[in-house]
Parts: sequence; C-alpha cells; structure tokens
Amino acid sequence: MPRKQSLWLGTLTIFALVALGFFVVSVARQAGGAEKPNILNTDPYVGKSNARVSIVVFTDFQCEFCKAEVATLKSVLATYQDKVRLVYKDFPLPTHQYARRAAEIARCAQDQQKFWQMYDALFNHQADLGTVSYETLAQEIQGDASALASCMERGDGSARIDASIAEARRLIITEVPTLYVNDARYVGILTESDLRAAIQARL
Repeated sequence: MPRKQSLWLGTLTIFALVALGFFVVSVARQAGGAEKPNILNTDPYVGKSNARVSIVVFTDFQCEFCKAEVATLKSVLATYQDKVRLVYKDFPLPTHQYARRAAEIARCAQDQQKFWQMYDALFNHQADLGTVSYETLAQEIQGDASALASCMERGDGSARIDASIAEARRLIITEVPTLYVNDARYVGILTESDLRAAIQARL
C-alpha cells in the first residue's frame, strides 16, 4: 500500500475512534445512589407542581449535550402534560467560560416571568453566549432589556444559582446534563425512548 494512502487510512481510523468516543460518553448511563435533589421554591419548573413524575435537570447553557436534550424534554412534556413536570437546576461548569453569565441572565429573566423563553433563547445563542446583548435577548423573549441589565449589574440571580450548585455538589454531580426522573439518576444524553420508559415506570 502506498505510504500516502496508508497515512490517510490511519488518520481516518483515528477520527472514527474519536467520534465513537464522543458518542459513547454522551449517551446517558443510569447512576446509582438513593439521594434525590431537593426542589426549591426558587427552581423554575413547567407542569403541575403535584405531577406524579418530576424530571429534575442539572444543566449548563454552554453544554452541547444539554442543548441536544431540550427537544427530548419538550416532546415528553407535550405527551404527558399534567402527569410530568420539568424542574430546572443550574450547574454551570467552571470550564465553560460563559455558562455562569448565561445562568445569571436566565435567572434575571425569571424575575420577569420569562425564564423558559430565555432558556430557549440562550440555547439558541449557544455559539455567541459571550457576546449576545441584553437588548437582543430581551427582544427575542419580549422582555425588558433595561430591567435585565439592572438585574445583571446587581447580581440578583447569584444566590439562586449558588444554591443550585450547592445542591449539585451535595449529590456529587460532576457532569451535565444530569437528570433525575423521580428517584432515578441519569448522566448524559437520555434518549426519548429511554426517558419515556423511565416515566412510564413511575406513573
């Protein structure tokens, strides 16, 4: 085999193995442990507060896998409606430069009753989280840009984010997304079929 062709095939093999590695680590695995997250009255949620199944998601707006999970979460919420609620928890990773800023923006939007609209907007702006303006985000969610900027300047969302991070540390969470379906913990991307199965088992 010619040397150039051999090198090309070797490079292709390395890329394939790397891609396979990313796929493997991104697929959710069920983790052990009986501890469940405490749901705080400051945690944003969608669905009925007394729903039989609670999906608690520790997430990071700069995490690609977290963004990929959004469509699955929306799909199951549409299916199960008042039987399931989705609870958001902050866990901005220190290795993600703009994740904390994004979390603070989301919490400031929460003060305008616009959390879930901002949740979508921030994931849509994942590629420019460090530069997207308050004006742009406020316009997209039909919110108040001035109030958003003032909230960010005061750091109004920091205590709520810190409480969520403390809860993640109590549960020894180190990766995002980490999901709880009532008492079951999953780390990584959870496929829609697996999430539906986890819900059905608890209804």
